[in-house]
Amino acid sequence: MPDLLGFHSRRIRISKRFLKEKVLVEKDDKIRSHIAGMTAHLDLDNWFHHSDFFKEKVTFLQNDYIKFNDKKDKLPHFYAHILLEILIDRYLLIIQPDIADNFYESYKEFDFYYISKLFVGLKHFDRYKFISFASDVANSNFLREYIYDHLIISILSRVSKRIEIPMTLNYDDNLFTKFIRESYSALEPSIKIFINKAKSISMNKDEIIKKIKMKN
Repeated sequence: MPDLLGFHSRRIRISKRFLKEKVLVEKDDKIRSHIAGMTAHLDLDNWFHHSDFFKEKVTFLQNDYIKFNDKKDKLPHFYAHILLEILIDRYLLIIQPDIADNFYESYKEFDFYYISKLFVGLKHFDRYKFISFASDVANSNFLREYIYDHLIISILSRVSKRIEIPMTLNYDDNLFTKFIRESYSALEPSIKIFINKAKSISMNKDEIIKKIKMKN
């Protein structure tokens, strides 16, 4: 949900402070559970983006790209960041082939109108545009595309367009496809280790809510 809100509007950023304020007054168990999920997402994002793994692998992708373009340019940090997350998702799709289908099935059953009341009043939040966008995501299939090397560049282009950042990559389709294939092969063993580490730090929703209250 924090990512979905960010794609809905670049100017919206859900903070842990905002979620703390909401969970203290919220009585609805479903919404409290959702707040716990968003809090876990923010905690995991923060841990991930400050990890040595993230820094090292983003740098690897930036430098590895030099071998696959005529100008010998580094891959810009923004694209290396997004690409690393896509390759992690690819690993999950490979080891658990039904994970994308399960994700979309759950998403289609989600009541975006109901949960969106949490965000009404936030600056730049448009409830009906958000619901429309969320519905489009629920009925898409973009996650399934992550396993195809030749589709990654179009995915990066769509992300750029969605968050209003001009696509700046000059690339050859064949070389970029080869870059994706070889980079993933090099990264797969370390992604496996990282995923197992990430699983070990997860908490259940009750623990998260308790943690929020204690820190407030």
